[in-house]
Amino acid sequence: MADSITLRPAEKTDIEGMVEVLSELLTLENETVDEDAMKKGFQMLMSDPERYCIYIAEQDGKIVGMCQAQSLVSVDEGARVAYVENMIVKGELRSSGVGAKLLSAVEDCCRASGHIRIHLLVLEKNQGGIKFYSRNGWKKDTHVYMDKEL
Repeated sequence: MADSITLRPAEKTDIEGMVEVLSELLTLENETVDEDAMKKGFQMLMSDPERYCIYIAEQDGKIVGMCQAQSLVSVDEGARVAYVENMIVKGELRSSGVGAKLLSAVEDCCRASGHIRIHLLVLEKNQGGIKFYSRNGWKKDTHVYMDKEL
């Protein structure tokens, strides 16, 4: 089934499909799904090509997965680093290798654009996700994630 999947960089015309697949991720994480906010977020992010790297997986013209990274600056290292904000493959295609290919494509994109490191957050309860990232060369860090509404 994964043989019929193609990967490519996302374009602004893909926003609707990316919102649809991202909604599945947010539902899995018990997060609020606000499609208008997601559309606005993708439009803001994609307004500057230097700020992002997004790859999508397509099957029969439909988006079935995506991996999205954003560019940050590490002042203490004087270099660009990337943050993977969203990574999702539709349920029926998980464990087919599509996720690993998406992640690798985004890593290559970030490397090619001068990023020295890439990081992400994964929910502690998402043991499948943690195992997936570990199998793909990612390591746990000692930092503690904290959040505050503004």
